[in-house]
Amino acid sequence: MTEYRITLLQKEQLTPNVFELRFDRPKGFVFSAGQFIQLMFPQGDKMVPRSYSLSSTPKDNYLELCVKYFDGGVASSHFAAMKEGDTLTMKGPQGRFLANDKTRKHICIATGTGIVPIMGILRDELHNKRHTQSIYELLFGVRHEEDLFWEDHLDMMMTSYDNFAWHRTLSQPKGQWSGEVGRVTDHLDRLIDKTAAYYICGSAEMVMDVRKKLMEKGIQPTAMHFEIF
Repeated sequence: MTEYRITLLQKEQLTPNVFELRFDRPKGFVFSAGQFIQLMFPQGDKMVPRSYSLSSTPKDNYLELCVKYFDGGVASSHFAAMKEGDTLTMKGPQGRFLANDKTRKHICIATGTGIVPIMGILRDELHNKRHTQSIYELLFGVRHEEDLFWEDHLDMMMTSYDNFAWHRTLSQPKGQWSGEVGRVTDHLDRLIDKTAAYYICGSAEMVMDVRKKLMEKGIQPTAMHFEIF
């Protein structure tokens, strides 16, 4: 894999433990929406890789990540200390979590930061490629209302594109939440379409549960594309 040096341009906190990081895009770096990169972090006397999906699109002049912080994590500790102008070593791109251009309907199911590559795919399909004949739908699940992010972006996309819709659900709502409640698997029945391509991204448990339920409803494994976070 080709190795690059990238510089942090901007860091923004989206939730109590999720941050959006924007880096400059190295000259000659080419990728497809939905792919991921590897960043190298020091650990003792060696460098260790950590993989991160891109929420940016191939037409953007920057690289954007959205990362979840974990106490004591090698990458999390490094990200927490980073300031604009700091640099990291990057390798990539990698991954086959890509849009299927032969399918008219695209159904995306994401939890937490699993929405990151899906956001890149949706932005590329709707804004860059201008696919007006295809239909795109997103089901986004998190635990609490404070864990939601990118709502403004998604609402704007739904307003701008008649062929896009999104829904959110909380598995552990607090207070006066009046929206949808439950895990994403509780809302799959309305998303069943045997002609659609499914894009599933989140924890291994979530991906396995969604795949199992979709297959029980007659969706073929070949129609499912997934990435585990």
